[in-house]
Amino acid sequence: MFGGYEGYILLWRGLSCSRNCSIKEDEVLHCPTCQGRLRRVHRTFHEKLLYTAVYECGKCRTRKPEPRWYALYLGDYPRCPRCGTYRLTRLATRDKIDRMHRGFVNFVQYACGADLYHCRYCRIQFYDVRKPVAPEIREKAAAVVTATQGSEAQQF
Repeated sequence: MFGGYEGYILLWRGLSCSRNCSIKEDEVLHCPTCQGRLRRVHRTFHEKLLYTAVYECGKCRTRKPEPRWYALYLGDYPRCPRCGTYRLTRLATRDKIDRMHRGFVNFVQYACGADLYHCRYCRIQFYDVRKPVAPEIREKAAAVVTATQGSEAQQF
């Protein structure tokens, strides 16, 4: 079919396929303290319950965990179930345009009489029993995030 190049074409297709690349250069994680490369490390049993992955810096040995989905429900303040932001708006009634987040936890919180929140980034509505973040704490957290993103942008 391909002549003498069949094995070469199959090998090239396998090596150049993007799904075989586990980490792409633009998606490499960097350490928040020294900006070194983070690599994935083995988790302990306790960490497997709490985190989906743990990354460690090769230079300073700082560990950065990636929390599981249910970690959003364990904090002191409500967070968006999709993106995790604290910048939420409390709604008095349900909005018919934006969709409602579906799930067992959302239903249980609705049954408990929780407040209705709206995420402006994901455009979803959900219920949560926790009280919202105070505006001064929210602004302080947003300033830290933008400062971190600014230092990463200057590095590239």
